[in-house]
Amino acid sequence: MNGTHWLAVNGLSLTEGSTRIIDDASLRFGAQHTVVLGPNGAGKSTLLHLLGGLDSPTRGEVELLGRALADLTETECGEERAKASVHRRIPHKSGGMAAVKLIRR
Repeated sequence: MNGTHWLAVNGLSLTEGSTRIIDDASLRFGAQHTVVLGPNGAGKSTLLHLLGGLDSPTRGEVELLGRALADLTETECGEERAKASVHRRIPHKSGGMAAVKLIRR
């Protein structure tokens, strides 16, 4: 994978039983903000858990700064997670408006 990406995913899949939760995802993240949107049950939280090393994929690889998460020790992975929060709330002045309405604005 390209070392210029902060986080890279190649061929990521997660299967539970006969259900494919994530199927062959390939993504690259640089120094920009990224939003993961989708309906309930679409796999957003599952994807974030895989990206953060909290869960292991059935297939594929996640790289952080050019190193495979699978090759990091639990301590190293935890240190990297502490630097980059998997879940962060973005403050905004919505006046109680739903996220979908904010995006459509």
